[in-house]
Amino acid sequence: MPVTSAADLLLLLLYAKGSTGAYNEEIYGITRLEKLMYLLLKEGGFEEILENDIHFEPYDFGPYSSEVYDLLEAFREMDIVNIRTERYDTFREVIDELLYRELEDQPIISKGRVMEVYSLTQDKGIKLIEVLKERRRITEEDIQIVERIKSKYNGSNLDDLLRHVYTKYPESTGKSKIIDKILGLGVRPDLKPFTREE
Repeated sequence: MPVTSAADLLLLLLYAKGSTGAYNEEIYGITRLEKLMYLLLKEGGFEEILENDIHFEPYDFGPYSSEVYDLLEAFREMDIVNIRTERYDTFREVIDELLYRELEDQPIISKGRVMEVYSLTQDKGIKLIEVLKERRRITEEDIQIVERIKSKYNGSNLDDLLRHVYTKYPESTGKSKIIDKILGLGVRPDLKPFTREE
């Protein structure tokens, strides 16, 4: 496992095949992208390797890393990552808009409900992956691990993805504003059962 930086892991996540079986499958929304990176650390075995490079903390919508957001912005400026906005018609992805607006210090609800969609650019982004593979900074083993997680969770419903993260990693939910929506009203991993005092 030669992946040694959060930057390489993020690029590999964007490049990897997902549920559609196509390389460079788009990832819809910052919340989904953050949770996929979190799962790569926890379930993909990258946590120990990248412990000094990327940090997640409990936040409004579960585990959040400012490094992921900063890397995306840097990659966008270098024309490595394509970030486009797409209108959505349901409230299923409203979490993404709320997080995006908060990070950008903009009004919480926009007139047109939009979310960001992430992929590598065809020229610089895909070429950079090829260079990383040639230099063995990304191996076939790395690709298989990332594709296993991306194909399992990128195509799933966002609520199901969040439910998985919240249930399996309750330590990441300490500040969540949506835990009752995801796990059910009154269901909190840290909530002690009620006992009546006599």
